[in-house]
Amino acid sequence: MNDGRFKKGQSGNPAGRPRKGYALTDLLESQLNKTALDIDGRRRQNRRILARVAVEAATTGCITFVKVGPKGEAHNVTQKIDPRDWMTWAKYLIDRVDGPAGQRLDVTTKGESLNDTGLLTDDQRIALLTALIERGEGDTAGQGSGE
Repeated sequence: MNDGRFKKGQSGNPAGRPRKGYALTDLLESQLNKTALDIDGRRRQNRRILARVAVEAATTGCITFVKVGPKGEAHNVTQKIDPRDWMTWAKYLIDRVDGPAGQRLDVTTKGESLNDTGLLTDDQRIALLTALIERGEGDTAGQGSGE
């Protein structure tokens, strides 16, 4: 740096900004690595307990967790999940594991296939619009015939 500029390709802060550890992912990672008492009385990482509870909730509609009393006594508590919450949770888990369900909409006139990109070609688009107009479904002005 002779004239107030850095050499090309060289950073002015090679070490970069130091990590603060305040990002939500950092905080979650820290908490999930800690251990806690599980329902069988053994200590496990919170991430393992969370996975157990998530699967239990989706498969049984209930969650079982450890509740520690004021004197340090631990006992298991089972909580039923509302059916709507259960459906939402089960769908959420399935989407995270398998990915969201594929959806297909056939916008062609006679079920002909789309190209590899899944989009209509210009010729297919023109044919579709022509067919819709011929059937009276392609009113582009947004008005009926008025008769």
